Formats: sequence, C-alpha cells, structure tokens
Amino acid sequence: MRGRRRARRAGDTPIPALLAACEPGLEPVVASELEELGLGPAAVAQEGLLRLECPPVAADVPGALGARTADDLYVEVWAGGPGGLAAWTARAAPLPAGALALHRRVLAGQGRRPRGRLKVTCFVRDRSDLRRRDVEASLGRQLLVAHPGWRLDPDRPDAEVVVFVDAHSAVVALRLTDPAFRHRGYGRAIAALSPTVAAALVRLSAPAADDRFLDPCCGGGTILLERALIGLPYAELLGGDLSEEALSVARANFGPRHQPWTLRRWDARHLPLPAASVSRVACNLPFGVQLPAAGGVAAFTAPCLAEAARVLRPGGRMVFLWPARPEVGTPPGVEAVRRVDFLLAGRPVAARVYRRPP
Repeated sequence: MRGRRRARRAGDTPIPALLAACEPGLEPVVASELEELGLGPAAVAQEGLLRLECPPVAADVPGALGARTADDLYVEVWAGGPGGLAAWTARAAPLPAGALALHRRVLAGQGRRPRGRLKVTCFVRDRSDLRRRDVEASLGRQLLVAHPGWRLDPDRPDAEVVVFVDAHSAVVALRLTDPAFRHRGYGRAIAALSPTVAAALVRLSAPAADDRFLDPCCGGGTILLERALIGLPYAELLGGDLSEEALSVARANFGPRHQPWTLRRWDARHLPLPAASVSRVACNLPFGVQLPAAGGVAAFTAPCLAEAARVLRPGGRMVFLWPARPEVGTPPGVEAVRRVDFLLAGRPVAARVYRRPP
C-alpha cells in the first residue's frame, strides 16, 4: 500500500489516458489500489473498464504495472459513441504517437521491441447490431493503411489493438500488458482463483503489518501468495485444504519464498486452531461446480464461516467469496460490514466482509 500521487516533475510528458480492465463489479476495489499507487482517481469508462481521470505521464506506468487487482492495462487510442466507431475507423488515422511511444517503452522494459505484428480484438456487450468479427476486420484493414509497415499476425502479435463496445460507448485501446499478465505465472490447482480476484479479496480484508493471515480452503495458495505480495509484512501466512493435490501445488507455488508460512491438511469446518488466533481471513469457498461442496453450498458454507469467526481475533476481518446465492446467515461473534457483488467468469458472485468487534 503506497502513498499519495506524487507531484509532477518538469519534463514529464503527458500520454493518452491509461485504462485498467477488471472483473465487472470490482471497479471500486481496483480504483482504490490505483489511487494508492499514486495514479490518481479512476472513473468507470465501461463495465469492467476504468479510465484514470488524471492524465498520466510515462513515469507513472511502472506503478500501474504493479497493480495486483487489474486484469490488464491499456493506453486509450479513441473513445466515443458506438455509432462513431465506424466513422473513426474509416479515416485510416494512425495510432497516437504518445500511445505508440508508451507501448515501445513497456516492451523495452520486457526486453522486447515492436516488429509490426498486429492483432485486433473486439469485445461487444449489448450491441446486437454490431458484429465483433466485422469490427476486427474493418479496423485491421484501416490500421494497415495508416501504418504501411505493419502486418496482421494474430498468433504472434507484439501489438494488440482492443475495442470495447457496449450500448452507450466505444473505446479503442492499445494493450500494454502481456495476455499472461493476469495469471502472474502461478501454478494452477483445480478450480484455482485468478490472482487478480485473490488480490481484491486480500485488499477487502484490510491487511495489517502484524497479520496472522488465514485461508481455510487455500487450494493452490493464490490468496496467501497475494497477501505476501501486497507490500506489507505479516506474522504468518496460514492455509489448509482437504486436497493433498492442491496443497502440493501451493507448496510448489511458495517454494522457499515468503516465509513464515504454514500449509496443513484439514477440514475448514473443523479447524485445528485455537479461538481468536488469527487476525485476517480470506477464502474462496467451493461453488459446487468444479469442486463439490458436501451437502450443498449453503450447508458447507455455514460451518466454514462459524469456524472462521471462532478463530478470528477481536478487531479482525474475514472475507469470503461464494455465489451471489444462496445466502448464509452471519455467524455468531462477527458483524457484516460490506458486500461486493461482481461477475466471475460470467457467474454472479459476492465477496462478503465481516468484522469481529474489538
């Protein structure tokens, strides 16, 4: 967690607006992180897409690339109404020099340089009269006219222009992050949570520097790893799971790093931990889809919440993710303080935040 936006230095060159993509509904969590990284406030450009309100400078970009809750980062090329998209592409205008310069800078930081291989991708929401493939083909043709040295290469691109269209707006952007950016290089366990959503759950737990941080259904350890990487020290990372296979993946993901951590095989409904022994809990409970939830989601969730509440210290917080329905009552000893509804791979889910009073 970092400080306020730094003052502009002489010689800082403004660039087109930065955009951050996330799961629809998580925009407030991502905006909060971007502001703490010193990038200023962000507004929702479209569902699942944030635009930084303060014009950034090139020196801001490394900070933006450090955002743990953002799925992808882009630099804006054009924005307008859906009806204006065809007129804009028909002009065959080159991409803004500032956007291209920023893209080259990011590639250089990865030891790469652009070779003119281009991909065009379009995401269309709520626009039945607009065909995604038509937009991609039309924009691809116009970009080749505007940039004669480029060629279309969707399999090995070093530049990707992305179009976001909904019922009210269209945004064209140049991707800054690699498509693998959101995966963070973790090993994958069955039903693994994406690192960006795991980071959002960690932030919702309001982590503190002396945390004994628990994930009672840790799977491959993604939530625990995101707590390790948030930039705050901790007393211990503690996780467990019924699956030995998942715990093996978690141990491999941790390796020798991020000590002290402990991973144990257990049932989250019967934690072998003393009462009031952890300060923060964050957990992605089984949804009953990829992995079964014994007796159904609600029947499994209720005792997990009760056990987490039992081991939570006074003043501590716990965050649990499960489908938007069914609802489960607040366990004894804690109070519900926040709920964040969002879409996870198109499925309505909710992160519920609880606090144990001091």
